[in-house]
Amino acid sequence: MEIWYYFVVKQRNLENSASGEIGETGETGKTVELLSAAMKILDERERFIITNHLVLHYTWPEIIEKMSECFGINNSRSERTLKRIQNRALEKMLLFIGKIN
Repeated sequence: MEIWYYFVVKQRNLENSASGEIGETGETGKTVELLSAAMKILDERERFIITNHLVLHYTWPEIIEKMSECFGINNSRSERTLKRIQNRALEKMLLFIGKIN
């Protein structure tokens, strides 16, 4: 949950400073909880890709290298495959969030 909190709070602070508002809202906690719950429905590789690419902003070549380190060279994937996995993971998350809301 820490990584989502950092991401959401950072984004909200950017939005608030652009609009002249200061501080966090109760929505931040709800957003963090929702994203954390949505991440739990993903498998390990999907979570790895979403976290490293969308949250930590690693590039695809960096993610390919990190995947080889974490999952072994035999389980490495091409950039195209990683993008496909990411898209599938995001679709799963959106369906999950849609059902909750």
